[in-house]
Amino acid sequence: MKNSLEANEKFKLLPEDAKSAVRDFEYDKTLKVIHDTYKLHIDQAYTLEKAVADVIFGDIEPHDLVSFLKNELRLTPETALQLSTDINTKILLPIQAKMRAIQAE
Repeated sequence: MKNSLEANEKFKLLPEDAKSAVRDFEYDKTLKVIHDTYKLHIDQAYTLEKAVADVIFGDIEPHDLVSFLKNELRLTPETALQLSTDINTKILLPIQAKMRAIQAE
């Protein structure tokens, strides 16, 4: 429960464009596809979801994500790199694009 509260509090601190971009993104669906693609166990899936949120909230630097995934999810360096790439292209970049679109309006 504490992690959920922390995430909610951190979410409230995001700029409005970031909040809208995250709300409008199919976050759960996209994460589910990633979980299934990499055949992650439930504990790994939870850790991955928290790591993605931590990147969005600025608690993990994007350049540290590969190392984090390798260590915390017990993945090979190659798999951690591919997973990080998928997170970037399927989650982070679309959220950034949505934020730019909102700012342009």
